[in-house]
Amino acid sequence: MSTNSLEDYAPLDDALCRAAAARASALVAHAQHDADERVAAARAEADALVLAASREGAVRADLAFARERSIVRRDAAATVLDAKRVSFDELRERCRAAVLELRTAPDYPELLDGLEARARAQLGSAADVTRDPAQGGGIVARAEGQRVDDTLVALADRAVADLAARLDEAWR
Repeated sequence: MSTNSLEDYAPLDDALCRAAAARASALVAHAQHDADERVAAARAEADALVLAASREGAVRADLAFARERSIVRRDAAATVLDAKRVSFDELRERCRAAVLELRTAPDYPELLDGLEARARAQLGSAADVTRDPAQGGGIVARAEGQRVDDTLVALADRAVADLAARLDEAWR
């Protein structure tokens, strides 16, 4: 019977170690390659998520900005309208006060005559004319269901409304 010494197994041991090292190296390389691919895929996914989030954020920011701009425009338009209304009301009141002062002018009866003549031209000579009514001066005329309101207050209101319409048109 022959006894084999450990030295007899050395070449086999070396071959097995080299094979195991090669296999381990291949497994490590494969694992490294797999890890690199997973990291690259994760980075690509993360980049895509960041890009999508950035786009979504931009869209949301644009929507928020548009909403805020709309609110600001609406508020500005309301402020302008309020200012116009206040100015219009003040102008109308000043005009009314100014035309009512005509009642004390020496030529006021001639003004009433002119307003009455104009009303009769519109409604006919049989029109019922009230001269210098207490609440507005001027005249009020009626005939066959028609009415002419040429009180001083009504004339002032129409003049201010006409002026406001022209100003609105000019501001556009």
